[in-house]
Amino acid sequence: DTTSAKTINERLTLNLPASTPVNKLYEDVAHKAGYVNGTFYLTWANTVYNVTKAPLDQASEMSLVLSGFEAGKRNFLQLTDKDGEQPQITSVTDSSGVDDSSQGRFIGPLPRDGTVGCSSDYSSPSYSYSSILNKSETGYVGLVNQAMTCYLNSLLQTLFMTPEFRNALYNWEFEESEEDPVISIPYQLKRLFVLLQTSKKRAIETTDVTRSFGWDSSEAWQQHDVQELCRVMFDALEQKWKQTEQADLINQLYQGKLKDYVRCLECGYESWRIDTYLDIPLVIRPFGASQAFGSVEEALQAFIQPETLDGPNQYFCERCKKKCDARKGLRFLHFPYLLTLQLKRFDFDYTTMHRIKLNDRMTFPEELDMSPFIDVEDEKSPQTESCTDSGAENEGSCHSDQMSNDFSTDDAVDEGICLDNTSSAERVLKPKSSLTFELFSVMVHSGSAAGGHYYACIKSFSDSQWYSFNDQHVSKVIYQYYPFLSNLLIFRPNSSTNAYMLMYRLKDPSRNAKFLEVEDFPEHIKRLVQRERESEEQEKRQREIERNTCKIKLFCIHPVKMMMTENKLEVHKDKTLREATEMAYKLMDLDGVVPLDCCRLVKYDEFHEYLERSYEGEEDMPMGLLLGGVKSSYMFDLLLEIRRPDQMFQPYKPGEVMVKVHVVDLKSESIAAPVSVRAYLNQTITEFKQLIAQATGLCAETMRVVLERCYNDLRLLYVPNKTLKAEGFFRSNKVHLHNTYFNGSFLKLTILEEKHSDFEHIESPAQEPDAASQPSQTENSTRAASDTENQFPSEERSDSDVNNDRSTSSVDSDILSSSHSSDTLCNADSGPLPLANGLDSHSITSSRRSKAHEGKKETWDTAEEDSGTDSEYDENGKSKAEAQYLYFKAEPYSQEDGSGEGQKCLLVHVDKRITLAAFKQNLEPFVGVPSTQFKVFRVYANNQEFESVRLNETLSSFSDDNKITIRLGRALKKGEYRVKVYQLLVNDPEPCKFLLDTVFAKGMTVRQSKEELLPQLKDQCKLDISIDRFRLRKKTWKNPGTVFLDYHVYEEDINISSNWEVFLEVLEEPERMKSMSQLAVLTRRWCPAQMKLEAFREVVLESSSVEELKEKLSELSGIPLENLEFAKGRGTFPCDMSVLEIHQDLDWNPKVSTLNVWPLYICDDGAVIFYRVSTEELMELSEEERNELMKKESSRLLKTGHRVSYSPRKEKALKIYLDGGPTKDPGQD
Repeated sequence: DTTSAKTINERLTLNLPASTPVNKLYEDVAHKAGYVNGTFYLTWANTVYNVTKAPLDQASEMSLVLSGFEAGKRNFLQLTDKDGEQPQITSVTDSSGVDDSSQGRFIGPLPRDGTVGCSSDYSSPSYSYSSILNKSETGYVGLVNQAMTCYLNSLLQTLFMTPEFRNALYNWEFEESEEDPVISIPYQLKRLFVLLQTSKKRAIETTDVTRSFGWDSSEAWQQHDVQELCRVMFDALEQKWKQTEQADLINQLYQGKLKDYVRCLECGYESWRIDTYLDIPLVIRPFGASQAFGSVEEALQAFIQPETLDGPNQYFCERCKKKCDARKGLRFLHFPYLLTLQLKRFDFDYTTMHRIKLNDRMTFPEELDMSPFIDVEDEKSPQTESCTDSGAENEGSCHSDQMSNDFSTDDAVDEGICLDNTSSAERVLKPKSSLTFELFSVMVHSGSAAGGHYYACIKSFSDSQWYSFNDQHVSKVIYQYYPFLSNLLIFRPNSSTNAYMLMYRLKDPSRNAKFLEVEDFPEHIKRLVQRERESEEQEKRQREIERNTCKIKLFCIHPVKMMMTENKLEVHKDKTLREATEMAYKLMDLDGVVPLDCCRLVKYDEFHEYLERSYEGEEDMPMGLLLGGVKSSYMFDLLLEIRRPDQMFQPYKPGEVMVKVHVVDLKSESIAAPVSVRAYLNQTITEFKQLIAQATGLCAETMRVVLERCYNDLRLLYVPNKTLKAEGFFRSNKVHLHNTYFNGSFLKLTILEEKHSDFEHIESPAQEPDAASQPSQTENSTRAASDTENQFPSEERSDSDVNNDRSTSSVDSDILSSSHSSDTLCNADSGPLPLANGLDSHSITSSRRSKAHEGKKETWDTAEEDSGTDSEYDENGKSKAEAQYLYFKAEPYSQEDGSGEGQKCLLVHVDKRITLAAFKQNLEPFVGVPSTQFKVFRVYANNQEFESVRLNETLSSFSDDNKITIRLGRALKKGEYRVKVYQLLVNDPEPCKFLLDTVFAKGMTVRQSKEELLPQLKDQCKLDISIDRFRLRKKTWKNPGTVFLDYHVYEEDINISSNWEVFLEVLEEPERMKSMSQLAVLTRRWCPAQMKLEAFREVVLESSSVEELKEKLSELSGIPLENLEFAKGRGTFPCDMSVLEIHQDLDWNPKVSTLNVWPLYICDDGAVIFYRVSTEELMELSEEERNELMKKESSRLLKTGHRVSYSPRKEKALKIYLDGGPTKDPGQD
């Protein structure tokens, strides 16, 4: 369906007999797509040279096979506009082409096989934007799943289908003067309910509701438990409704009471308290049991079943003044009007240590009699006070444990809801009590403990019909498959689709409410409905505009900026080309720059940089017809072409090819800006030269023309009668030409142009300390510097350069080629060149210009294979750079593109065959230091920098858009490695501190590297130490490792790599590590009586014996050997953890004899060992002291950023923010 941007990616599939007539095909497509038949065309999708076949005759009765369709194969068609008009949408659209009732065999559509991720991501394969535009045939509206909000949608639909809750919400009037409606939860809920009741859409969004919760877009990707959401949402509503008539609404509807009691079995004394609850959590399978409860009634009975407290669990009776056997349990005192039952299907398997879902069979009645579970005595004389003593344990609220996880799809089939064979007559004869509850909502979870999908099966109190609310899909529950003819609902066993939460309503005619109808709405609701209708109409009009808006890329070479700019042109299909040109003129900000009559729109191919055609005489044609209909993307673009006032626009005809002609001046070795010439493929070389002669003013008889077909593929055009097509011309071509009045010119031209290229950017940031050597000016660099002063043409070409007899617009002469953009080396300092004289930073930015910056520079490719070069001279002592001429040209210029005022930049053109070594030599006069004293970094699109170190490699992989950074500092030689040095400060809050960058070489000893570090440490870090008072050691992220001994050799004893990192540790005493057989560990004493840790102290062991470790620790601390306990630290250095956890959480005194076995695995230097006195008691803390210490420790750990690495990532708690958004904790990660 190519009729709009919204449907371009939709594909409709039909399977029809080959004998089906074409007019029947149109009818089926119209029904499938939801369009009125006769308002669209069907055309063949297969195209030749972008010319689409004529549309199929919609009145034809010819069979498909006779109309060109191939039986047994796929035939591809396009659904297009008819005469430029959009297809008309039917009043009821179902993009799936399937009646909703036929989908009602299951409670709701479930994910298909192969779906990956959370099934809340699920959307029906037939679901599309158009499918939410019209209301479901059920009369109910669905909710769009934002990402993983299926749990939210299920609860919202249940609350919407609860008359008492919906009516109370409608009766509450929002005062906009008191609160922002955007963050008002009750208002957004009310607004959502009004839309669910009055909207004609198939589904509506819930983003406004979640925004009122204070959630951002990331919350949509967090799936939570529906019962947890229910509790949190009710809490938020209670807070928002304080001091209003609805302040007690949640308690009136959903809150019940129960008694938590303990009764002495000897004297009968009972201690109790009253608890409230909003839901009742029911256990599916008791802990340790293999058999699950079979029904909700059994689970309720188990919920109130008392347990006996005996043996060590005896209860201290206040009356008996001793410990006695007792009964402890719960009794229901009051049931809420709306009863919520949570079936606890998620559990933890301690055998596998994984969370599991219990899919055991659980039945629940359609009508539930709760009278057997009420405490009759307490109900007759309800307690009004709580009476507690030491035996009344705090059991907490009745809310179940919340489990928050990211649910993923489980390929389960919805087993549905079925009933037993109890007749309706028996159900009618059953006596009703005042505590009979009627089931009206079943919230279903489909999936596993690792992930799944929520949807709801809800009974409407208006027509007693059950409906499946599955996100945006709402369908009837078909009686054939769900015969509600008895009083028992069953979800089948061993299915991953089962009931998770049940909602019942008390059967009480005096209290049972009916839904407010639209005509009975309060006045403030009617005003809200009117506003929403107006908003919906506006949205509908906007959608219609979108359906008729052509969106196409627009390009323009800005005459002031002299660069190609891009924008998106959005124009109504009925706008004329003249009006579209005026829109493009304003869009490109050309008002006041050039006159409007000097601009026109032409068809343009950006990829090939090719002007396909112009639109002479079609200025009043609608854009819809001109562009071939309204589409989301086009195979071509538009270019706003600009001419000078004294020029005439050149007509561009389809079938022409564009050639960019570069005139080469071999005497000055410069290349002029490209001139565009249009030709036909059937023209001969002679005719083509005549065209070039008209455009350039050169003599056709004496010019030699070379076609550059691709990189390193040049072809001399010397056969006069050969056509351009035969020579390999295509849509966009590039040729070079020169006059032959110069001996040997063609050879030099080939050398000059064969691999010439330009770079987009070179950047040269701060001077590094190791690049302090003075610049050395060679004869070579002097000559290059003189080139930059003398050999650059003027900024713009004069009119005499090009013969204007055949007019060419500025788009032809300025650009349509990126092949002559330039490298730019920019000095961020405003001082003069050379760049290296005391500059803090340098940069190279781009300047795409249409002028020639060419000059000659002699270079040679010389470098070693590895990271450095040993010699730039050949065996005869001559400079290798003198052996071959390769192109290099650079010119300083002042950048004015806004990237930095007063920046000095360098435009660079260079032959791609040049090596990195030669390229650096050519840059010496501009950088101001020898090539060995600066480094070249290649910058990629994501701004990542990588140093180019292979001097023998050429620049062939570079393109015009590459950015290069020059950094001052000694370049690496072969066998050298750049090393980052960090200082290890074991007792500082920040134990890892960066010092400097240095260079280590292969074959160097550790002591030699320390000697080279000494002056750098003194100059750069103000660290004046002797060589024997510091050590180097391995650094693995934040962890200190092996201590490097002075005699160790890099690459022999110590593996080293590029961008290596080491620790430098200052010693307070002479080095004790003398041998690799020794082991250095960092120890720290834990003082439980004072709740503090002492400073780190290093212990050097001669072996891996635990006994030696204990002896050294005893000697260090004075703790008797028999009373000393130790434990290995956890996580990364410094293994920091809260002092409230150290005493219990660490594995103290492991039963091992050596350190290199489980659970210690201490095999290298740097391990952290905690030790303590086994007889020292832990400090006793009051609750206030513990809370205060907990806050301090949390703050300390957040500041230092230390985390215990073995702790699993906690699941994100579900929160609703009443102030409109969360307050970001700066320490939160």
